[in-house]
Amino acid sequence: MGHWCGLQTEKRNEKTKHESETEYLKGATELMITVEINAKLTWAVFQDRKSKYWIAVCDDLKISLQDKTLPALVETIEDSIQGLFLDLVRTREFDVFLRKHGWNTESPLPKRTTQLRFDVPYTLNKGRRNDFEGAIC
Repeated sequence: MGHWCGLQTEKRNEKTKHESETEYLKGATELMITVEINAKLTWAVFQDRKSKYWIAVCDDLKISLQDKTLPALVETIEDSIQGLFLDLVRTREFDVFLRKHGWNTESPLPKRTTQLRFDVPYTLNKGRRNDFEGAIC
């Protein structure tokens, strides 16, 4: 577990606004299938001194993100996780990616992969602004 403003936190992916709206609009005819991934991601989070944007870096996924506010950044993190794993499923690289990182799923991927949602636990580690100075180009 990481520290977030002095508190220990662990976060499982929550549905983004877009996913919730999509599920609501589709109703019960097409339910989302949740794929639980046994991994533990850490996102280093800080606010850039000059731009005031919030930045998140996940070394395991090799992803850097930014957004105007911290809540917006958390939603961007959620969206990036969903997008990455959906792309890996579509390109048939999902299993190789998981094995490479020493991760696995609670159960095999379903045959129907059109309505997948990925649940990956992660922590947010908030750093001081100058902790990351020069870390991102």
